[in-house]
Amino acid sequence: MKATARGGGEVRLLEEIAANAVAPSVVQLLDGWLLRATPDAPFRRSNAVLPIRFDRGALDRALDERLALVEDFYRRHGLPVRYQISPAVEPQDLDAVLAARGYVVEAPVVVQVARAEDVAARTRRDVPGSVRTTPPDDASWLDAHAEEQDDPRQRARLLAYGRLLRRASPRSVAARVEVGGAGTVAVGFAVLERGWCGVFGMATRPDARRTGAASAILHAFAATALAAGSPSMYLQVEADNDPALRLYAAAGFGTRYGYHYRSLDLLSRQG
Repeated sequence: MKATARGGGEVRLLEEIAANAVAPSVVQLLDGWLLRATPDAPFRRSNAVLPIRFDRGALDRALDERLALVEDFYRRHGLPVRYQISPAVEPQDLDAVLAARGYVVEAPVVVQVARAEDVAARTRRDVPGSVRTTPPDDASWLDAHAEEQDDPRQRARLLAYGRLLRRASPRSVAARVEVGGAGTVAVGFAVLERGWCGVFGMATRPDARRTGAASAILHAFAATALAAGSPSMYLQVEADNDPALRLYAAAGFGTRYGYHYRSLDLLSRQG
């Protein structure tokens, strides 16, 4: 769903608070653009330019010169050059400019929103174990859960989320579902800001899928949001992740808008 002019302010707000939720380790401002780099985290959003504000008059710098400075920043960090392109992008023709320069589309994503009270009502069900929530600085359990993963990519992502949690906003919460001797079978974390509760890092062990574990995590976050006076929830999910989309639709989420990445150097550098 594309943002309309009337709803553009909400899209920009969601882009801002989602950026705050997954804080990069290196940040550089360039004429209103936010350049983000986190070489030890396998997350595109913390290794991409967020171009939602653009100072056209800063130093009378031409767009070509700004693009060159961006490319230099990411190459110095050994990363692909990557832009996050949403309906709030500035300047509005940036996507076309990047396409003409050889940047390719990578990982289309949809941003979905829901009312916290609807999520709470739709996800209230029996769960296969106990649901525990912890403050963001208590992520040792997530490290232990990561080490149990057979998939190296999933292990790396969970360990990276653990690092992010330890430096997250104090208005953050982590949740996990534990089942007897099976240990942790589902995880996630949420960040609350400006009336919104963002859901991140949702992961369920393959043998625990379709058991209600992921719904239990969403229910815990909806309850947290309502208790904190945050009536709205949002999340980001890749557009081709059908199982996740079905889960979120059942919980009451609907697509608000989409974004994608424009990327360069994907073949020659790590991404």
